[in-house]
Parts: sequence; C-alpha cells; structure tokens
Amino acid sequence: MKLNLSDAILALGRKLTAQLGLDGTVDTLGRWMAYYIAELMTKAEHVGIEKSADTKNECFEAILQLWKHRASLPNGHRPLERVEHVINALASLSPENDSYRYLPLSHTPTEQDEVEDAEKVDNTDTNLLQLAEGIDYTARLLIRYFLAQAAAAHQDDAKDWLDLARSIGAQDDPAVVALPTLDQEHSLMTGESREEAPVLLLRERVERLESFVSLASQVASEMRVALREDRG
Repeated sequence: MKLNLSDAILALGRKLTAQLGLDGTVDTLGRWMAYYIAELMTKAEHVGIEKSADTKNECFEAILQLWKHRASLPNGHRPLERVEHVINALASLSPENDSYRYLPLSHTPTEQDEVEDAEKVDNTDTNLLQLAEGIDYTARLLIRYFLAQAAAAHQDDAKDWLDLARSIGAQDDPAVVALPTLDQEHSLMTGESREEAPVLLLRERVERLESFVSLASQVASEMRVALREDRG
C-alpha cells in the first residue's frame, strides 16, 4: 500500500529512531537524536488541532534533515551504511562515466580497439595511450563486477530504506539513484537476464576482459624476459 507523504515521513522517522536506538548501544549524540525525533513524532501524532500544522511541520522537517545528513550519523547506526562506500565506488567506476580514473579521455575506446591491441601492440605514443585508455575502461568493468556482487548481498537490507525514500519524494537521493542499478548490474554480470540487449552487452564485456587478460599476459611475458636478462 502506498503511503501518503505525511505517513511516509513518519514511517521514515520511526525507522531512523529504531536504527539509532534508544538504548546504550549508540553514542550520546545518536541517542539524543533518537529521543528528539521520537519526541517530535509523539507530539505530532497527539497535538491539538490548533497547533497541529506547526508541530507536524517541525517534526517532518527534523526527520527529512536527519535523513539528508545521515552520513554524519554514528558508525554502525547509519541507514544504508553497508552499501554507502559501494555506491560511491560504483558511481566513479561506471563504464559509462567519461571521467577516466587514471587518464584523461582523448578518444572513446571500443571493443575492437582492445582486440586489435591484444593482437599487436604498436609502440607509438598514440597507440600506447589508446591502449592505456582501453585498459582503464576494462579494469573498471572488473572492479565493478566485484562491487556489484558485494552490494547485492545487502539488497534486502536496503530495500525498506529505498521504499521509504521514494515515498517521501527523494528521487534524487544518491542511494535512490544508484542502488536500483546494482540489481540490474548483478543480473547482467551473472547472466540472469536473457533479453537480447543485456546479452549483447555482456558478450562485449567478456570480449573486453579476455583481451585484457591477453594484454596482461603479454606484459607479464616481457617482464619475465627482462628478469632473465637481468639475472644473466
């Protein structure tokens, strides 16, 4: 059942209070926040009609601000804490993100670029730079795979928070934007999706990773030769 906005905010407040805890398992600041929100909710639910609007608005604003600034809450009591670092890492590592991790983008690497580079490495400045860019792109695919796997393990825990965040209209919240993609990424990487477009994308990623392995093998071979020559 879809909650109206007021009920959704109060539900979020109750969950935040439960997350912070009212006992001695959380620090003083966290316990104070929990008591404060709980007190405001009690007032909002039992206030007289003449003071109802102001009291509820105060309560709602406090809950929304606490949710907005949840990153500052104590360790072990933050909503979505188990996946917050994964969210940030996935955003920076997205293969569709044109901001490269190690190199500025001079051209968009293609799967064909990397296959050709794996077959023959041309030691010109331009080709070496393109090769490095392709490796940067593909390395993110590999890292993203493991991050998506890690995040998938906590999807059930995150679901209630996401549902409440959507109910209060927090569509631009980083978690609401990022987390739904994790399940899609997991399905793609594990082959659960059998639709044509995801299958084609997965095949392209497999080819990229195989080319990456080939290139890494080439470099390792050159390093082994250098080691033998050094010993000789």
